[in-house]
Amino acid sequence: MARSSRKPARGVTFDTLRRLALALPGVEESTSYGTPAFKAKGKLLARLREDGETLVVRIELDARAGLMRSDPETFFITDHYAAYPAVLVRLAAVSEETLGALLEEAWRTFAPKSLVQAAPRPAAKRAAKTAPGKAPKKSASRTASPAAALTRVRALCLALAGVEEKESHGRPSFAVRGKAFVYFMHDHHGDGRLALWCKAPPGAQQMLVDGDPERFFVPPYVGVQGWVGARLEAPDWGAVAACIEEAHTMAAPRPRAARR
Repeated sequence: MARSSRKPARGVTFDTLRRLALALPGVEESTSYGTPAFKAKGKLLARLREDGETLVVRIELDARAGLMRSDPETFFITDHYAAYPAVLVRLAAVSEETLGALLEEAWRTFAPKSLVQAAPRPAAKRAAKTAPGKAPKKSASRTASPAAALTRVRALCLALAGVEEKESHGRPSFAVRGKAFVYFMHDHHGDGRLALWCKAPPGAQQMLVDGDPERFFVPPYVGVQGWVGARLEAPDWGAVAACIEEAHTMAAPRPRAARR
């Protein structure tokens, strides 16, 4: 049966929040500033604000900016949090799926590394199940080293008009006129992937991930903006090049006549 194209229902209760948080290895319910909080070995991951309707979730600053641009009704900050790696989440507006992914990413980023490395991978990140009636695909053997894959990605990106390479929190990224359209990732917070994340047109993410879940995936943070992740262990470089070119087209400024 094909997956429904309807958007996930929005709005979660505190009980749902508690269930999602406590499903992560080593996470315990605690308090912070007198409100319910969730911590991993004493490291704060999220806490409920005093209004009882907003959640503070820890997140890297560059990823936070993307979330807020993609869905400002759900994700925002106040002046108090401007310099702090956290985002405010309206529980009445966020979907359970998005909140679960956000909490898991906070766990991978801010929980003690010994806990993350020792724990089994949470269900949200496990490999997609095989479709009924199909034999599971064999895992692709690793044929591309991180250095070789980055060299190839760099060549594909820098061959496009106006592209510059930048570093974002130690990771290579590629942008045109200041707008990032590709990130190169190697074992991002222990996810075990050699991959790139790239902008994609509406509908492309679901089509690619549904069609080939062993090669394509929904990346954290930018996945809610429709970006797609592509694994590079044993890549189809033609498909990778097509994804990069499409991402560049979306990010590059269009001529005035085309905008009209």
